[in-house]
Amino acid sequence: MDTFQGQVMHSHDYRHPEKFSNQVLVLLGAGLSGRDIAMGLSEVATKVYLSHNKAPLESRLPHNVEERPGVRSLGPGSKVTFLDGSTADVDTVMFCTGYCYDYGFLAPECGVEVFDQRVWPVYKHLINTKFPSMAILGICTYVIPFPLYDIQVQLFRAVLEGRVTLPSEREMNEDIEADYRARLAKGQFHRHCHSMLGPSKNTQVAPTTLLKHNKGYNQDC
Repeated sequence: MDTFQGQVMHSHDYRHPEKFSNQVLVLLGAGLSGRDIAMGLSEVATKVYLSHNKAPLESRLPHNVEERPGVRSLGPGSKVTFLDGSTADVDTVMFCTGYCYDYGFLAPECGVEVFDQRVWPVYKHLINTKFPSMAILGICTYVIPFPLYDIQVQLFRAVLEGRVTLPSEREMNEDIEADYRARLAKGQFHRHCHSMLGPSKNTQVAPTTLLKHNKGYNQDC
């Protein structure tokens, strides 16, 4: 990698596709961010290589977006070598490999900890059971983000206003642990315990269900 002369960046720093006009890029990772960015770049880039080790994507890709296996090495020069031995000369390599939860800005007394991408203790992936007046939105992955955030806000507001009554701290922690164990039993990896990918992966009560049960859900939203 030290001999690679192109640009190396993370998708966190990606803002607009125009910066990459007429470039050849490798996007490492075919998760949601990798695929979304590939679609945007396809309109301005010369070529986009979507590099990953998953099964081939079922969706139809633009003519200048091509799937390749994972990257073996970067360099020398502008050369990228993939796991199958194929190579490409590229201008930019962008890591679309996800993000790490980090709540180091919170005081230790808040009790929020992260264990290999598992955030603890958050009831329904949202509410700090130690201090239930604290909520952390956006922990869940593989979701349609903004509709989910809207529902999470509705739930948390209902809690603050007293329209939804939470279980005790012990009961909420037991619920978190039961959900976690159920996910592991179904083959879900520990570090993906906040993933909502597929109906069988989500065994907790959805925020909308909890709201409706407590008559705190805004039916017009």
